[in-house]
Amino acid sequence: ANSLAGEYGQSTEEFLRLLNEFPQCVRLQRQVLSSVGALGDTTRLRKTLHKIVTRAPLPGVEGSRDWIYPEPHLLSRYAAELMHNARLHKEAHRWLRRALVRGPLEGEVYFDLGNLLRIQNKAESALLPFRFAALLDSGSEYTSEAYTNELHQQGRTEEAIKWLQERVKKYGTGVGGTGPWITLIERLEFFGRPEEALDELRKARKLRPEDGELASFATSFFGFFGREDEAESALVDANRFGRSADKYLAQIKRHIANGRLEAALDTAETWRAESPQSRVPCDQVLRLREGLSGPEAALALAEEWHRQSPQHDMFEELLLGRLTGTSRAAERVPLLQARVKRNPHDAWAWRELAIELESAASISKGQQHTRKLSSFEKVVRRCGSVSPEHPVTLQLQAELAWLQGKADQAIDFAARSFEADSFRVEALARGLDFARGQRNKALALLPRFRDALARQRTQLEQAPEAASLIASHFGRAIAEGEILGWSKSAPGDPWLVQARAELLIDRGGGIDALGPFVPELEEAVRRYPIHPGLRYSLANCYFAMLRYDDVVATLNELLSISPSYMSAYTALADVLQRLERPDEAEQILRRAVARNPLHAGTHHALVDFLQACGLHTQATEALSEACTRIPNNMTLWERRIGLLLQANDLNAADQVSRELAELYKDGAYAQLIRAQAMRELKGLATRQQVDEAYRRAMDLNTEFFDVVDEYADFLCDQGQFSVARKMLLERRSCFSDPVNIDFKVIEVDRRARPGREHSTRLAGLLRSRPDFAPGWRAYFAWVEEDGGAEHVRTTVNHLPANLDEDVSLQCDKLALLLATGEPFERISNDWSQLISNFPDSMEVNLRWFEILLDRRMYQQADDVLQVYAQHGADAPQVLARQVALACLRKDRDAALEFSGRLWMHTGGEAGRSAYYAFNALKDSRFLSQAITQVFNMRETGVRIMRSAVMIAVDFTPNIKSLHSLLASAATEGDLELVGVVLGRLIDLHDHGHVLRFARSHADICQSNTGAWCAVGWAHFEAKRFQAAANWLSDWRQRADVELSNVFACVCANLDSGRFETAWRDGVDGLETLNHDNTAPILVRNTLLGCWLAGNVSEFELQFSRFGHLLLNDQESGPTIRAMNCALRLLQCEEAKELKRLDKEVKAIAQSGALVLPKPFMKTWDRVLLPKLTWWQRAIRAADIRLT
Repeated sequence: ANSLAGEYGQSTEEFLRLLNEFPQCVRLQRQVLSSVGALGDTTRLRKTLHKIVTRAPLPGVEGSRDWIYPEPHLLSRYAAELMHNARLHKEAHRWLRRALVRGPLEGEVYFDLGNLLRIQNKAESALLPFRFAALLDSGSEYTSEAYTNELHQQGRTEEAIKWLQERVKKYGTGVGGTGPWITLIERLEFFGRPEEALDELRKARKLRPEDGELASFATSFFGFFGREDEAESALVDANRFGRSADKYLAQIKRHIANGRLEAALDTAETWRAESPQSRVPCDQVLRLREGLSGPEAALALAEEWHRQSPQHDMFEELLLGRLTGTSRAAERVPLLQARVKRNPHDAWAWRELAIELESAASISKGQQHTRKLSSFEKVVRRCGSVSPEHPVTLQLQAELAWLQGKADQAIDFAARSFEADSFRVEALARGLDFARGQRNKALALLPRFRDALARQRTQLEQAPEAASLIASHFGRAIAEGEILGWSKSAPGDPWLVQARAELLIDRGGGIDALGPFVPELEEAVRRYPIHPGLRYSLANCYFAMLRYDDVVATLNELLSISPSYMSAYTALADVLQRLERPDEAEQILRRAVARNPLHAGTHHALVDFLQACGLHTQATEALSEACTRIPNNMTLWERRIGLLLQANDLNAADQVSRELAELYKDGAYAQLIRAQAMRELKGLATRQQVDEAYRRAMDLNTEFFDVVDEYADFLCDQGQFSVARKMLLERRSCFSDPVNIDFKVIEVDRRARPGREHSTRLAGLLRSRPDFAPGWRAYFAWVEEDGGAEHVRTTVNHLPANLDEDVSLQCDKLALLLATGEPFERISNDWSQLISNFPDSMEVNLRWFEILLDRRMYQQADDVLQVYAQHGADAPQVLARQVALACLRKDRDAALEFSGRLWMHTGGEAGRSAYYAFNALKDSRFLSQAITQVFNMRETGVRIMRSAVMIAVDFTPNIKSLHSLLASAATEGDLELVGVVLGRLIDLHDHGHVLRFARSHADICQSNTGAWCAVGWAHFEAKRFQAAANWLSDWRQRADVELSNVFACVCANLDSGRFETAWRDGVDGLETLNHDNTAPILVRNTLLGCWLAGNVSEFELQFSRFGHLLLNDQESGPTIRAMNCALRLLQCEEAKELKRLDKEVKAIAQSGALVLPKPFMKTWDRVLLPKLTWWQRAIRAADIRLT
């Protein structure tokens, strides 16, 4: 009864009690073993089995036996448990021999013997036991599958197929004949014989037309191969003749394959109503509910089931699974603690609890870390006592050893974890991480992993991931060698072909390497037509070779076979865009969103596409739909609000951020997004409202440092440094580890009053807390900006070797030591070691390349680049460095070859690389040829990165070519390019052409902010200040206006004498727009506008608000000194000080360095003279007449 109610722990204890009373009861033995095994307590299972198999024999009468011994299959099962421990293999072998003596015709014993021999890497010896097992246990599908897999791995595939076909002839027509047919069909597909598999399935369907189980299998199998009519026909038979579980599962799969999620959910709910305590229908209902209504709805349903049956272990497991990865993940810990208290032998619950505690221990610091590490250690010990050989237990022991500083133990436990389960590539990854800096120990893991794969009887699905991981640590050559080693135990495995393809694509094989490999990949796709990874890799190969039509065909085939392969949709849409088929691209992306509305990446891809097409309204609508589908995805909300702000739709942005804050009233992150939006709402939100929003977010989560960090920055932007400092000190007590707060206080003080003393304070903090990675990043940046080399050497020695696996910090450290006089030889050795530890790190390799380049060590720089190229020879960053190297060697042909390949790249980093390449070309004599190369490629229709054209415009000195490009861009309607070209013409002082273009293309110049601003500057350069001010006056109505545009408007108003308008524009811009590098000079001109307008009270107010930004201005010193004098003048009454200020300002005005000196002095006199006596005024007037 307890077992039926899902209280497995309690039922197991009752069964064990009964077994102690009746130890010879075979039925009880079977039930106890089943119950203990279900809990995963392998230690208890082994002890129970040992007690059964070592009991004394009983007198027997059946079959004239004198004594009754434990059944052979129990001895075999005990041996199977011993196999998990390598040290017990000999003992397991002894028990198997005993089992064979007692039951020489027991198929299960031979099967376990075959497994033991395979584990011991004696594959050839394992074949015979597997054959005996398959023959003796002819009704067992897993023994037949094991035998034929063994034949296949030994290169005897034809023999395996023939044996399976003979088996079907013998057993496939009677009762229980479904299994042999399914095994034959699955093995044929596994062996790369898809057409034969389909033919056999059709034959089986004709011979067994009323076989519901076979019909259910056929529904899925035909569907995978795109045989829709046959799949639907099989589904009809499955519904007529199949068992409930088979027919419902077949229906659900068909509905999902056709995108009918609502129908699939209805079927799953009907199935669950018939079997309410069966796990599979419950899982299906939750998964489909999540797909249609989101994770919150699925979690709510799991909670409801758990409330209805609070002691049922299955419903509790479903709830725990749903809590994972949500904002309520912390609720897992108390649930798991209650569960292990209720059932101390539940191995799964102990491991899950340990995983949660490991996460907490790994991120904690100080005393809290000690306490959490102790709790984690206790739970890991308990895991070791109940399931010592479980791969997750071994992985947890590895993490514990690592946290305790025992690296060698951690490496060994990680290796044992993937040896116990070769699919655990994450265990290999952690083992390699633990061995960072110890190359020999890291390499020693590879043979152990290779042996683990050799023991695996299934396809090597983990091969692509494992190969990529190995390549990231040791390079492509070693990874390819490992794939070759894996292929010896898995000949013809499609996953190995995919692994090789991904290495060539991702690790710099280039077109030359891909060309010869593609036929092999195409053949693999023909042999394994429903293998989605192979087709996707083939599409990527075609893409790299610019065979876009083949990419489209391959991805369409992939989606017909695997319509849930979401990456294929975005890849296909990208290629269709390149082929200038935008309607089809949009259709594909919308189909993907409909297929899986909870896949956030697809929503982002659709929005990216719509934005690229200039369909901003549709992009906003798509994000609105995405937020409805996945309301708990904060990134989607942030992007939606950002799009509305870019469109200058402030009311809508305000409404959406309010909606989010209302939807998640208790969510700190949602309130943070609301505060961020309010900062951008240009007049719709006051500073007090923004302040309240930040404080609300801080109150909801007192340890959410991001809120505190942003709020402090907000206060500093307002010049409220003391308020920010006070807030930080008040919040310090809320944090169990206040190091972030301590650092932020130093950062605020540095913003308030820059100086080298803050680097010294930060150095002290880092010496006490060397594990604080953000502090190290800031320290290196501050020392580079402010100096302070005297404490660098003593401080950087405290930097841990692998802090957060952050290679940037290690690079910063070595670069700083080199800059402060450390011997180059020592830095070279240390950097070489760093490259050895992180061979695929672009930053480590390319930063060393730059240092060598600066020292004119061209050959050494080239060596670094060639070694790194195996990880990405065609990466834009590498091509850009190749351009630089060719320029330094005066090799024009090489420079233009590499630059031509670089322009073909697209993506986030490609633009930066193009800028780097142009800078290198600028310093050589090849710049004009490279610019011509870009313009010619664009003109001839070659698809090149957009950034290359824009950057080429910024670098070209040729006005005629710009005129031609401007005409072409205007004709094509490329507004962004028009704006860039007009801006460059302004830089080249060709304002006349800009104004002529504006007269003939007024609509274009108003439509693009870059063009609009360029026309304003053209008026300004032509001394047409009034026209410039009028042109730029509508800046508030523009969606993507920047502070630099407002600065242009303020300058025009000042020079046209509209001082009141100038300062009002300046204040509005500073209040509503993000500050950039023009902020200091805009503050200067805004204050100047207040002063020249004679509005001294406003001048004093705005100086108090924005005066701190003037500290960053290093260029316009005289005018700022004059305004500082003006501020002191307003506050001063002492005659002597007034005289000194007057003398200083007159000297600045007479020097010619003061902006608009006459109107400035007019306001100066108006403020100063009332403060002087009649005698002082007379003396001052006489001085002026004399000078």
